[in-house]
Amino acid sequence: MNNVAIYLLKKNKLLKGPYTLDVLKDKGLKASDMVWFKGLDDWTEAKNVEILDEIIESKSYQSNESDGFFARLFRSNR
Repeated sequence: MNNVAIYLLKKNKLLKGPYTLDVLKDKGLKASDMVWFKGLDDWTEAKNVEILDEIIESKSYQSNESDGFFARLFRSNR
């Protein structure tokens, strides 16, 4: 399944792709990104496509990382 051609539909309605799973992993994929590839009936949120689970950027990781940054920033300004 690594050779599947995956297309992205961004919020600004810009169609991008096709991409392989490896390229999407490098580019970054959000859970809310709309994707389509042969075998899907329609555009689908990435979070609802099992083969994309491992490459979707983790919101909890991003949140923890940014929370840590802001926590350090505000602590240093006290």
